[in-house]
Amino acid sequence: RRISRFWTCWLAGLRYSALVILGLIALNPHLRVQSEAERPSQVAILIDTSTSMQQPELDPRETGGTGRTRSEAIRELLENSPLIEELRRQHVVDVFTFDSDLIKSRARLGKTGGPAESEGSESESESSTNVDWQALLQPTGHSTNLGDALDKLLIEQRSSTLSGVVILTDGAVNAGRELRTARERAQGNGVRLVSVGVGSTQPPVNLAILKA
Repeated sequence: RRISRFWTCWLAGLRYSALVILGLIALNPHLRVQSEAERPSQVAILIDTSTSMQQPELDPRETGGTGRTRSEAIRELLENSPLIEELRRQHVVDVFTFDSDLIKSRARLGKTGGPAESEGSESESESSTNVDWQALLQPTGHSTNLGDALDKLLIEQRSSTLSGVVILTDGAVNAGRELRTARERAQGNGVRLVSVGVGSTQPPVNLAILKA
């Protein structure tokens, strides 16, 4: 009552301004920059390169000892079938090999119509016909550790874009852990496992000459 209307309005304005500022601080307004990026789906091909892949694809008792090896069967599948090109229509395809351990990405084939990414790969190609499959699939490993190799692949390639893993092997596992751990990890990550077996289902014949 003792001050003029001007000072009354001025002090009230200061109070209301302070309340507005406190409200803005409570709401914490800030500038947000949002960007969108598209990452293509990924499929990994895991190929057995242990020495057991030098064995005949079919039972020698049925073929008379002639025929292609298991490694050659896989090579012809990758070279001559539309498998990889069909996968590349929707996915980026990474090729890995394994024997006693996982060997890092040997080739990355980009999605059809898009550039092939080369991060962390030893060799790159925009077409499966440019990959030297014979050199890449050379059987050199002395053991087959599928369980650990697959689990390591799922850990290193863990990503929301990894759609599945195609496993090409004769199944002659003789080292490492069983596949249960890797299978559970794949299920937890939402990754589909597809196995392609090569070789005879008949047990091998063990022949030894004791005396000449």
